[in-house]
Order: sequence, then structure tokens, then C-alpha cells
Amino acid sequence: MTTLLIAAKYEEIYPPDLRDFLAISENKFTRHQVIAMEKEILQTLGFILTAPSAYIFLKRYSHLSEMYSNKEVFFFAQYIQEVAMLDASLLRFRPSEIAASSLILASLQLRKTSGWTA
Repeated sequence: MTTLLIAAKYEEIYPPDLRDFLAISENKFTRHQVIAMEKEILQTLGFILTAPSAYIFLKRYSHLSEMYSNKEVFFFAQYIQEVAMLDASLLRFRPSEIAASSLILASLQLRKTSGWTA
């Protein structure tokens, strides 16, 4: 129940009230129990609920370099990233590495200069 509450607070613009969650559970938990568990879960996670995705890095890389401000290169790199998500063997790479490699590959495929040095 508490994880649903945390997810709703994180994802929803207007999350359901705690009373709604308690009512759905037929009041098997008290308000204090849910709040205490929420605190414990968030402290255990160190309040880190998400990690940056490859798309966030791709946007950042494209803004840092004028060469990659080309929309065609950006959208092709985004497509390469989406296809890469289907391959489980690529999970060993960090999102920043996938973003950089997709940007370089898109640039080379579209005959733009890569602009990246060693």
C-alpha cells in the first residue's frame, strides 16, 4: 500500500489522498503505520527514486554541441536508443554511454561530422 502511495505521489499531478488508500485497504492499516512505512522506505532508498535515462543524456549532449543541434541527427539518435532498449546485452552500458554512442552513430550514418575526439 505504501509503495502505491509513493508511486502516486511521484507520478500523478493530483495524487489520491491517503484516506482513499486507507479506504481501499478496508482500514487494515492506520494513517500512522502508512506514514511510518513511507518514511522507512524513502530513507532506505536514500530518497533516490529515479535514475537519469539515456534520453536525458541525449538531450544534454545535443544542447552542449552546436553540431548536434540538428533535429534530424537528434531524432535518429533517439530512434537508435529506443531500438537499443530491446537488446538485453546492451544493459551493461551506462545510459550516458548509450546516449553518446547513439549520437555518434546517428551523426555518422547521416553523413554529418562526428566532432568527438578520443
